[in-house]
Amino acid sequence: MKILVDGKSGQELARVPADSQRAQEEAVEKSAASAGVTPEDEVVGNCGSSWFYIMNAPGRDLYQWYTGFRLTGGEAYDFQWRVYIQDLVGGGYSRSWSDNGPQWPSATWSSPTVVDRSPINGTHLGYVRSGSHAILTSGAVCYSGGPSDSANVL
Repeated sequence: MKILVDGKSGQELARVPADSQRAQEEAVEKSAASAGVTPEDEVVGNCGSSWFYIMNAPGRDLYQWYTGFRLTGGEAYDFQWRVYIQDLVGGGYSRSWSDNGPQWPSATWSSPTVVDRSPINGTHLGYVRSGSHAILTSGAVCYSGGPSDSANVL
């Protein structure tokens, strides 16, 4: 038996046979639907918007993703940004950025598009982690609204 957990909250989503990938995908879809959870790839935070997009990339077992933010309350002089990507069998990783480099201050930032290979075909989930934020030149802190997205990696 394999236990699937929500990468954001750590809450158990479903228990499925360990050898059935399609059963795992169906369990994730059913659990998310019953909980009223749908990926939102761009969301509004306390002073702007942030995004996370994940999709198939050309080539077998490849996917790509990118993230970023747009501020409406001023320009940022620094930010701390973390994302998490998870596959159906619980494998995953984090990626982090921070910057106060010479191009700052700025009201927008977007990561480069990241292309990754996955040994697991099926649904991959990704999201901006809680606490990701930008610090404005005024001293205000703008938090991400927690965008998320999913893709079926082939």
